[in-house]
Amino acid sequence: MRNVLHTACVPAPYLFVGHSLGGIYAQRYAQRFPDEVAGMILLEPPHEDFRTNTPKFKKRYLLQQSFTILRALLTYKKSFRALFNQMFATWPDEIRELLIEYHLKTLSKTFTERKNLNSQIYEEIRKGGKLPDIPLIVYTAMGIDPFMTPITSKSFLRDTLDPFNHIKNIVYTK
Repeated sequence: MRNVLHTACVPAPYLFVGHSLGGIYAQRYAQRFPDEVAGMILLEPPHEDFRTNTPKFKKRYLLQQSFTILRALLTYKKSFRALFNQMFATWPDEIRELLIEYHLKTLSKTFTERKNLNSQIYEEIRKGGKLPDIPLIVYTAMGIDPFMTPITSKSFLRDTLDPFNHIKNIVYTK
């Protein structure tokens, strides 16, 4: 990212706005080049400890999760088409179907990339040190990510990933 910004002759300092995985990238950039970042706005960023602190999958969910994964493999385009239809419901008719088709085509690639990349980038964030003392705004919602529903059993989502079911102690730090 730094090379792209420098090649495009975009001078620092930067205000990063990162959504989802982009929020992780923005944080990592700020760790590596703190003098080049003036502030960050993070929209639904995953926490770097999400994978290590997510409750472990219990055997009681095994059968239901197996059926959910099998159903997802057989019907993932239909399931995700419904989610994308909701997501793009207010978009103009001329581009809505193009957006849905694009997202469906790139879906399997996205899952593969996220799985491989997530553990590596989360580790870099954990070991990368503190963020610089800059303005930081984080927007997040409570609840279950709708994109988890086609691939995760309802009971597992409800019992382990729904933040309202097991809020313990949330600490926000700058």
